[in-house]
Amino acid sequence: MEITEKTLKDRLNQIILLQDDDQKWAEIKEKIREKGVECSIIVPILDVFLGYDGINDIAYEEPSKKVNGQRFDFLILDKIIVEAKRLEENLNDHITQISTYMYDNELEFGILTNGFDYWFLLSKQYIQRIANEGQEITNLNQKVLPVLKLSIDPLEEKNCESFLKIIKMFSKDIFDDTLKKIANVACKIITFSKKGKLVLHKEKAIDEYLQKNINETIDYDKGSYFDELQNGTLKEGQELIYEDGILAITVLVQKNGLVKYPCKGLGIKDFSKMRETKEYEPLLELLSNKWDYQEAVYKDYKDIFRKITGKKSIYSKYRFVPK
Repeated sequence: MEITEKTLKDRLNQIILLQDDDQKWAEIKEKIREKGVECSIIVPILDVFLGYDGINDIAYEEPSKKVNGQRFDFLILDKIIVEAKRLEENLNDHITQISTYMYDNELEFGILTNGFDYWFLLSKQYIQRIANEGQEITNLNQKVLPVLKLSIDPLEEKNCESFLKIIKMFSKDIFDDTLKKIANVACKIITFSKKGKLVLHKEKAIDEYLQKNINETIDYDKGSYFDELQNGTLKEGQELIYEDGILAITVLVQKNGLVKYPCKGLGIKDFSKMRETKEYEPLLELLSNKWDYQEAVYKDYKDIFRKITGKKSIYSKYRFVPK
């Protein structure tokens, strides 16, 4: 039977509805397995909905040209990797695999799917090149990261209509433009850019869903003062100070809530008392190495106090306040 857009929609809708019947859902999971997901769901989506030619555009079980032993379920146009798993397989268990494949093979976009859920990944290098003028994004540690996590019923409407509107953004003819838009949205979120809103989809409900989804999906470093920056309690670049009878430390709030210790941010009030109390004994060695002259950025402001006191647990006495 020829698979048309209508028959494929019916198939996806059937899968959505089967989830409400535990017995039938268990049966269908056991029946189609990973190979069934590939043949009955992924390949038809790539062909019917997205316009990729099943013979000329897609390589199947493609071995890596760079790393012996790596093999991709699908490699599209030599630049898109797709890894398929069984229905309802926990994709978290396979994120390291596809991320490694992408990084090792210098692939900038990947899709990890179990037929029901679709996770879209971008390389950090791509986001930096496309959306950050090639500059390093310092609060993003992953070399490859999920940027969008989608199901075939994203708005919980008991049908796949919204999924189709979103997945078609990755059609062969507009794929590159979509990736650039997502990279720019991701970069805006990660770097806290004040650029105007970037529209991903012409339909407001779909666009709002995508913006929220990307924001919740991306994992990036948020510093101690992230929430205070978001609610306006603190401002980027604001000076904070910790002060007691022995010393004073000044730091600067960074745009992602991190804390910057500036050169000469430490002032010693009573050197003799510092030696006597031994509260800051580790600081004496740090000073001998000119630690107070070295700029450093901390995710957790308590790490500064851990460093200068040697304590693992930092209680409420040690905290910065607006200067």
